[in-house]
Amino acid sequence: MQIGKRENLTSNLGLSADMYRYLLGIPVAVGVATIFAPAREAPQDTPRFLPAQRCALCHDQAAGDAMRDEKGRSMAPFDLWQSSMMANSARDPLWRAAVRAEIATSPEEARPEIEALCTRCHAPMAKAHAHDVGSLALLDGGVSAGNADESGEEGDRAAPGAMAHLARDGVSCTVCHQITDKGFGTDASFAGHFEINDEHRIYGPHESPFMMPMFRHTGKRATESAHILKSELCATCHTLVHDTRDGKGEHTEQSPYLEWRNSEFRDTQSCQDCHVPTKSVDGLTLVARIVHRPNGSEWNTQMRVPFGRHVFVGGNTLLPPIFMANREELGVQAPDDAFRATLEATRAQLRESTAKITIGALRRDGGRLEVPVEVKNECGHKFPTGYPSRRAWLHVRVVDAGDRVVFESGGYDEQGRIVDADAHPLASEAPGGAFEPHHDRIDDPAHAQIYEAIQRGQDGKDTWRLLDAHGYVKDNRLLPRGYSDDHADANRTRPIGTDGDRTFEAGKDLVTFVFDAPADRGPYRIDVELVYQTLAPRYAAELFAIEGKEIRTFERMWKQAKRTPEVVATANRSSP
Repeated sequence: MQIGKRENLTSNLGLSADMYRYLLGIPVAVGVATIFAPAREAPQDTPRFLPAQRCALCHDQAAGDAMRDEKGRSMAPFDLWQSSMMANSARDPLWRAAVRAEIATSPEEARPEIEALCTRCHAPMAKAHAHDVGSLALLDGGVSAGNADESGEEGDRAAPGAMAHLARDGVSCTVCHQITDKGFGTDASFAGHFEINDEHRIYGPHESPFMMPMFRHTGKRATESAHILKSELCATCHTLVHDTRDGKGEHTEQSPYLEWRNSEFRDTQSCQDCHVPTKSVDGLTLVARIVHRPNGSEWNTQMRVPFGRHVFVGGNTLLPPIFMANREELGVQAPDDAFRATLEATRAQLRESTAKITIGALRRDGGRLEVPVEVKNECGHKFPTGYPSRRAWLHVRVVDAGDRVVFESGGYDEQGRIVDADAHPLASEAPGGAFEPHHDRIDDPAHAQIYEAIQRGQDGKDTWRLLDAHGYVKDNRLLPRGYSDDHADANRTRPIGTDGDRTFEAGKDLVTFVFDAPADRGPYRIDVELVYQTLAPRYAAELFAIEGKEIRTFERMWKQAKRTPEVVATANRSSP
């Protein structure tokens, strides 16, 4: 879709501009002001989709041994999904703020297309349902934004309850499990251009499914299909390539699938193997009944393999606490215990399955010490990957025999900003400052090795708006093992700004830290951390410089949240 070329939304995209504004929470005269307002009715079925609560009828945790692992721990799909970012994709205040920023900094004629691009994956059921029934019928003609009173009401006209509930349900059961394999792995399927089957089939990996119970209670037909286990399913939303605003090129905003395809993991592990694991937390293959009776009682159904734990955890530790702290305002449904479990699982994945660091052989050159630090990427894609607000960096701290700090690079404050030796934030942390380049060697505490993607604008300079981007001025995120510059996806995934660094390789990077360390002040203790942030303070500051209700709302929530980075890996060593 070309940004900047207005489309006929009713015929081509299926939603009027008013409906898109409604999905984004912008006040319009259609009943409720936002999809986050308290629900007025119970969730409703639509011809194509069901709210997740309908699936929970048989797939949440209940009495008996169904959907439990070898130690009796719950692995019911609904219970694990409800506190994931998938379930809360339309409630996500960072997403809402980012969409508002893109709209506010874009020409008026481009705004409907921006809203369409963003809702296809964050509120996919509402978008598709509006297309199915016709936006004009849903809105009964509607009125333009800005004519509503403060409550968003106008007379007796109200936005359809089904639309609001579907939007709030995010990426729900009947999205992923109804996607066909049409166009899998091709550009035509990316950026939310998946196809929902027209036969009310719910795809799963198990052979000979007993269809009658599901059909009787939901009108959906359980159907065996191996494509539900393929990475290409996830790629439909987690590969985001869009035309540049001037229509002269394209920008790859998110590419974990392309990164995975250009790695050795493509032959051994799928996205689902890590994010919907078929092993228990203790590493045992899951074998279980996948359903209970609607009344919660046991049902002596067949034991099934594989059984995927629908945890959907990545590296986002910022949002779960924000959801808990602002549950009423954001319309959150999952209980706090569920969010705490998701947060714990996310941190476990960051610590155990993301990256490793080692300190190599130390080298002394007179009064100076050289410390080589190697970082290995254990992910099946770049680290960090996905939305370009994320970053990781090396924090190196050296103390002498008297416990005095003699060198520190990558230190950080309580706001999560990287600071120099005097605890002043680096210039790259503030709006307008130059970004920190990639380093092969660091001998100044005013520099740090930051693994991140910084977008390039049409003028060749860095930009923090997705739709202004024409590529990257820096992308030194750690490559996955098996990455090749000769692969078909290399043009969209190659590193930027690492030229000349021969130790930046597929799957790893080596950085040497050099500092004064007189032998008579030793021995020295060297501590190294690899740390990670969901939202870099610089990215946040650039966002907060733009006006908008959703931006101010997220700024308030973000400032009240814990913003120090997560520790991914550690290493330490002493010098003689």
